[in-house]
Amino acid sequence: MVGVDGERILVRVAVDASRRVVVVGTDGGLTAVEPSPIIAGLAEEWCADVTLEQGPAVLATSACGGRRGRTSARGAVEDVPVAVLVVGGIVPIDPKRRRGLAAQLECSLSVLPAGDMHLVQTHGEAQMDWPSAQRPVVRLTKTAVALTVEVYSRAALDDEPAEARWAMRGIPDLTLSWRTRWEPVLTGVGEIAEVQRMMGRADVTSSTFRGERDPQPALAELGADAAALDTLREHPNDDTLLGAVVSTLALPTQTTTLLRGRAVIDDLPGAQHIERTSMGRAVWDQTHSTGASFWTRVIRRLRGSRPADDEGPGDRGRAGPS
Repeated sequence: MVGVDGERILVRVAVDASRRVVVVGTDGGLTAVEPSPIIAGLAEEWCADVTLEQGPAVLATSACGGRRGRTSARGAVEDVPVAVLVVGGIVPIDPKRRRGLAAQLECSLSVLPAGDMHLVQTHGEAQMDWPSAQRPVVRLTKTAVALTVEVYSRAALDDEPAEARWAMRGIPDLTLSWRTRWEPVLTGVGEIAEVQRMMGRADVTSSTFRGERDPQPALAELGADAAALDTLREHPNDDTLLGAVVSTLALPTQTTTLLRGRAVIDDLPGAQHIERTSMGRAVWDQTHSTGASFWTRVIRRLRGSRPADDEGPGDRGRAGPS
């Protein structure tokens, strides 16, 4: 199966227990062969460096020996990831106390209450640090062709010995990854179709600081179970995948809206923008002096009124930094 990751072409193959590549033989059946000749042949044909990996292990690699063809990034569109954090644990109700969340994650951020959860989008690279009281936390990262779901559960943190809990505060204990939109290169039935179906499933990692763990406790905190996880893994990586993830893990519907870029979190009613530094707060206050939502600003322009004369419900619901 083939897919695209940025400017790289990805090829997913099946390997057996002896780490040999499963291919279609001359008789149309499946057979296993040593990977090195295949990798070397692909490197020569594509004039590219080719590596066969299985998790952290490198099974075979081959570099392009000839002159590389010219490549150009002209016309390429940068696929910028969009991430949303869904916090299912405790977040301070008092907007002023929420500033501690920016210090905790070491970046500026925006918070949106959504039922009994909170949606958080960070502005800059965040340092994941989630104590037990704030968990479960789900981090979703979406690109045009990929989706990654990381779960930080209470159970995983509480099960760790005291000396390992600090490290686990920043490590997801359950990760689901649809790395790209895989396309099969063979049309077949029987064994071939079954192997391609298995290769198209989402990758799942369930581990803690001490090693692999049962994902069931983490799933239970989100109202899901092993059967729901298996169903989700089988879901094709298409336009309906994000909705299936949000539904299975009982996440707020606004998660989909933000990840698809249909709204800016700071423009939604009830959202709060939190700058990490005092200088950042000063700049934000200067450029967003009333904390008005997008629709409130539109209404003001239509009415021709000044910000001080018109404070709508969207303004009172937004508690910007001061």
